[in-house]
Amino acid sequence: VFSKSPINEASPANLTNSFQSGDHIYGFAYFSKPIKKQCKGRMRRDATKASVEMLVYLNDQYKNSMNPTLKNDLLNGKIFRIDIAPEPANMTAYTDPNLSWGMYGDTKEGPLLFSQILSDLDEGKTKVKIEIKACYAVIASGEFTIEGTDFDFYAQLMDGLKNAETKTVQMPKAKRNDPALEKEMKALLKASSNDAWKGEIKKVVIIDRDWFIVRHKLTGAILHRYIRAEVAVKKTDGCWLYHLVTFKQNYIGSKFDNTYWDGAGDRVKIPCENVK
Repeated sequence: VFSKSPINEASPANLTNSFQSGDHIYGFAYFSKPIKKQCKGRMRRDATKASVEMLVYLNDQYKNSMNPTLKNDLLNGKIFRIDIAPEPANMTAYTDPNLSWGMYGDTKEGPLLFSQILSDLDEGKTKVKIEIKACYAVIASGEFTIEGTDFDFYAQLMDGLKNAETKTVQMPKAKRNDPALEKEMKALLKASSNDAWKGEIKKVVIIDRDWFIVRHKLTGAILHRYIRAEVAVKKTDGCWLYHLVTFKQNYIGSKFDNTYWDGAGDRVKIPCENVK
């Protein structure tokens, strides 16, 4: 079901399937039974999270897919709130601890990607269909139409959604307390010529409990070991949190060699006051 205002799950009201460009859009999916039961026999009984597939069609043509991960209450419940183009103040998709989204290129899945899709619509009326699949079976679907001469509103909405999301970003908890290694990591990044580390490296958090040892597939000989961290950097345009920053040590002779930086994942804006 869909609405121009946030939907009360207990008593949904003001539902509609017809929207105009400039409307905020909220959705709610109702499942016949919890995802865990939908996937009985294909999911461990003690599973605490699972990804579902959310497919988006425009005028019956496949457009995109998203893969949100549901945990705890969402995994064991029969309802799923879908923020499509919400007011930033009403957005819950990026604040719900039981829900996480992946990336589509540089755009985060969820309301940001939905809004991007809407911003690219052609003039006129478009039918939007959303399907949710669990274990390859459709467990919920719904559609609405949206009409307008231009859809720039949703491109502008993305800026507000990004700002709202940024406020929720926090540093992860360290899984390894190793001040000496953290100091070494920071020094390696400072010495790098990569633009990612231009600025003040505010904090390094090690997110692995120990080094991972990599062996040759055929001989079993040790090749190297690696460990990962999250790194907050203050730049001229604010603070950024870099995910999955990897450090390696090659195995030479009978010992591991010097540590070196081996790459990083994506980055997100983080309020500088959240770098603690």
